[in-house]
Amino acid sequence: MKYGLSFVFLLLVIFAEAQERRQFSSFSEVLAFADQHSYTTKVASLQQNLAVLTRKTALGNVVNPRIPTTVSLLDNTRQSVSFIPAEVFGGPSGSFRQLTLGQQYISVFNVAPQFDIINFGSIAKIKSAKINERLSTNNNSVNRKNLFDQINSYYHNILSFQAQITI
Repeated sequence: MKYGLSFVFLLLVIFAEAQERRQFSSFSEVLAFADQHSYTTKVASLQQNLAVLTRKTALGNVVNPRIPTTVSLLDNTRQSVSFIPAEVFGGPSGSFRQLTLGQQYISVFNVAPQFDIINFGSIAKIKSAKINERLSTNNNSVNRKNLFDQINSYYHNILSFQAQITI
């Protein structure tokens, strides 16, 4: 039983392939393949898009129109009745007269448009976003160069190893 199970595992190891086989005829093909399938390139593209969107957002926030509007509505259609001494209105003393006081309906509508035409904070954000965009471009170039340097090292080590086997 032990030997049968060991034999099955040995067959699996022999016929199993962990990676697909690729052959490149030139170093430029290796770099092109790495550039297409590298996560470094994909992350760099996303970071560049984020930097561009940040700059566009900063540009859009330079002019900031705000129109704060307030509406206050107080419905006094059913006001309470007050009893005032009738003497005030020329009536007999000791008697009271029914009187409703106040305005029947009150409403207030305020509009206060406000435009921040010169917003120094937003202008500073535009400069910061442009610098961030250039920084992102430079970082992406450095990361791409480092990736290509590593690939160059691996590629030439493989070529050196193959030449040693041939010798």
